[in-house]
Amino acid sequence: MPIQVDQTPSDDESVAVVQKLFIKHSNSIRGFLFAISADGSLVDDVMHSAFLAITLKADQFDAAREFVPWARGVAKNELLKITSSARRGPMLLPHDAIEQLQLTAPEFPQSDERIPYVAQCVEELSPRAKRAITLRYRKAIMPKEIARMMSLTVDSVSVMLSRARKALRECVERKMKQESQ
Repeated sequence: MPIQVDQTPSDDESVAVVQKLFIKHSNSIRGFLFAISADGSLVDDVMHSAFLAITLKADQFDAAREFVPWARGVAKNELLKITSSARRGPMLLPHDAIEQLQLTAPEFPQSDERIPYVAQCVEELSPRAKRAITLRYRKAIMPKEIARMMSLTVDSVSVMLSRARKALRECVERKMKQESQ
């Protein structure tokens, strides 16, 4: 069961600190959740629930410890509550891998100036490459299933995705370079 909104936190100062830290590290927490479950709407729900849970547990946060692993732990628990109660979304990793990821995954940068260019560059891909990229990264469909859907071999899909990622990377770099001039 997700956190109830009517619960009140105990210490306003510690609440403000953990809320600011959560916002500062939200990309890292969101990335961690995406590593566990590729369901974007589920990750959004968990982020909201985790923010509330972290707010309510503000007095439990030890400022001598790192915030991100603690917040990832809270977010993981919220994800498990939501998925077990609502039977939502497949878990992509076993629990021991989630535990390891929670402690060791690198932090994600707060903002990535490349993001606005990605959508533009996806539009420049061939229709087949664009479809493969969309299926793989927007719909979280595995290459084996993409191969079946597109009547291709798994190897062909892997090569197509690899080439598309390379083309996207080059396109984004080119657009960033053009804008900086």
